[in-house]
Amino acid sequence: MGGEHGVDLSGSGAEPLGPDDPRQIGSFPLVGRLGSGGMGRVYLGLASGRYTAVKQVLPVLAEDQDFLRHFGHELDNLGRLPTGVSAALLATDRTARPPWFATEYVPGLTLDEAVELHGGSLPREALWRLLRDAASSLHAVHSREIVHRDLKPSNVMLTLDGLTLIDFGIARAADQSRLTQTGMVIGTLAYMAPEQAAGSVRLTGAADVFSLGCLLVYAATGRPPFGEGAGHAQLYRIVHEEPDLEAVRRVDADLADLLETCLAKNPAARPAAAGLADLAREKAPSGSPAWPSAIAERLSERAAFAAKVPDLAEFTRSTVNLRPAAGPEVGVVRDAPAPKKPRERRTRVLLAVVPAVVVVSGTVIGVSLMPYGSDTRGADRPSTGASSPAAHSAGQSGGASSAQPNRSGTPSPSAPGASSGPSGAASSGPSGASESSGATAAPPGSGPRPGGAAGGSDAGGSGSGGGTPAGGGTRTNRPPADPPAQTGGSTIGSPGTYRIKNVSNSQCLSAGGTGASYGPCESTSSYAWTFKYASDGTFQLINRGSGYCLVGGSDFGGGGGFTGYATTFPCGQTAGGQHWRIGTRTSSGSTIKNTSSGECLEVGSNGAMVTPCDSTQHAQLWFNGGSAS
Repeated sequence: MGGEHGVDLSGSGAEPLGPDDPRQIGSFPLVGRLGSGGMGRVYLGLASGRYTAVKQVLPVLAEDQDFLRHFGHELDNLGRLPTGVSAALLATDRTARPPWFATEYVPGLTLDEAVELHGGSLPREALWRLLRDAASSLHAVHSREIVHRDLKPSNVMLTLDGLTLIDFGIARAADQSRLTQTGMVIGTLAYMAPEQAAGSVRLTGAADVFSLGCLLVYAATGRPPFGEGAGHAQLYRIVHEEPDLEAVRRVDADLADLLETCLAKNPAARPAAAGLADLAREKAPSGSPAWPSAIAERLSERAAFAAKVPDLAEFTRSTVNLRPAAGPEVGVVRDAPAPKKPRERRTRVLLAVVPAVVVVSGTVIGVSLMPYGSDTRGADRPSTGASSPAAHSAGQSGGASSAQPNRSGTPSPSAPGASSGPSGAASSGPSGASESSGATAAPPGSGPRPGGAAGGSDAGGSGSGGGTPAGGGTRTNRPPADPPAQTGGSTIGSPGTYRIKNVSNSQCLSAGGTGASYGPCESTSSYAWTFKYASDGTFQLINRGSGYCLVGGSDFGGGGGFTGYATTFPCGQTAGGQHWRIGTRTSSGSTIKNTSSGECLEVGSNGAMVTPCDSTQHAQLWFNGGSAS
C-alpha cells in the first residue's frame, strides 16, 4: 500500500493521505494517516532516522479555551513523569491554530486488538506478563503522584519488547484540583473504579489498580467484569455488585484471587501497583515476553516497518530539527534516543506518557483530545464518541472531518459504536438570534420558519424546527401554562417532537436501553424527544424510540450514588427527576434544568449528565436540532 513520497505503508497500520490531509505539519513531512477521531487526526510523519506520530487538533477545537486549558495542563502533568519510561514527545506547538504535537511512532497492538487477533482470551503465561508489566508501569506513574484514570484495553499496547501504557489524556496529578466541573465523571465506564464512577473529587492510584483488575478480567475472559453498556444499570453493578470471576478462576485460581483484591470496593483494600508487580514477577515467566504466536507475528510486521525509514533527503521539505527551539511552547520537548534496529527480545516496560502515542494499527490516542474514547468495541468505549461541528475555518489543514479512528490493520473512515461526528444532514448550528424570556410560544407549526424575520435558523435542520411533531400530525396535549419563549425555528422548549442538539459538539441527545447519551443527530426515533408539558409549566422529555422519560441524577430508583448521570426510565416509575424546565436562555442555546435536583443537562464523558447549572458552559446549552423520524 503506497503512501506519500512513495513510502510503502504495508505493515504500518497507516492508510494513504487523503486529498484534505496536510502534507506537512510543523517541520514533519507526512506519509500516511494513522487514525482520526472526534478531536483530531494522527499522521505518520518522518524525522531523521525515525517515523513519528503527529497529531493535529481539529480547527474548531482550537477556538475552545476550555479545551486548550485542558490541553496545556495535561502536557504539563506529562512532563512530570520520569525520563526513560515514556515514548518520547518530540515536539509540540501549543500556540499553533490548530495545535499539534509529535511523538515517537510505537509499533504495537492494543490489548483489545491482540485479544481479537488471538481469537479470544490470552493464555495464563501472557496474563501474568500483562499484569507484571502494567503494574510496573503504573508504579512508575504513581511514584510521581499521577493517576492515569482511563486504563482500558485500548490504552494498553503490546510490543515485542513488552508493554506500553498509552493515552494519558485524562491523567491528573493526584494533588491537582480537578479541571472539570463538580459532578463530571471522566473515564470509561466499564473499567472505572466505584469512587470514580461516583464522581469523587480526588482519586488516588487505587483507582488505576481497580481498572487494571478490570483489564485483566477482560484479557482472561473477553469481557469486563461488570459487563458492558452505559447508564445507571452498569453504574449500579460497579458500585454495589461483586464481579463474577469464575471464568478467570478456571484459567488460574491464584490470578483470580489477586484480581479480587484489585476489585475491592474500598480503595484502601486494594494492593498498591508496586506490590502487584512484585507478586506478578513470581508468576510471570522469566526472559522475553513471548506473546502468543499470532500476536508475535503481527508485532514483528510492525517492528519491521518501523526499522526501514526512508532518507529525509529525498523529500522536498526541510528536515526536522530535533534540537530545542526558542520559546517554551514551540519546538522539541526533549531529546529522544534514536530508534534501534530489531534485536533479540528482552523484557522492557515502556510507559507512553505523551499526549498522542499512536497504536500503529491506526488507533488514535491522546491527551484529553478525546474526552470520549475512540474505541470501537463496546467493552472498551464510553457510551458514545465525541465529535465536533462539521464546519470550520477554511484554509486550515487537517481535520476536515471527524471520522472515527480505525481499530484494525487497515484504517477506515468510520467505526461502529462511538459516533464520529455530526451527520451531513444534521443541523449546522444554533440560532444566532437573541432569545428573550416571557413571550408566549406559538402553537406547533405556527412559529417563524427557519430563516424568517424572527431571527434564528437551523440552517441544516431536516425539519421545520418550529416545534411541529416529527412525522406530521397535530399536537393534542397543549400545555395549560405558557411554555418558554420562542423567537426562531431553532429555539428549544417549544411543544412538539424533535432532536435536542448540544452547542459544544453539535451532537444530539439520544436514548438506548436505559442510558441517555448523544450522537451524530441521526433522523431516527432514538434521537426524537417529545416535550410533554404539565400544568405547572414543567415538561417531561419522552424519547420516541423507547417511550421512556429522561431522568436526571440521583432520583433514578431513589438514589444509589449515581448523582451526576441522566438516564431514561418508564415514565412515572421513579421517585422524581422526570420533570424539567428551560433555565437560562442565551443567543447560542438554552439550559435544560431538572426540577428535582436543580441541576442542568450536560454533555458528559460517558453520556448525558446533570451538573450544577452554568450557562457559560457550552456543554449545557441546547437548541432545537430539527425533526427526526
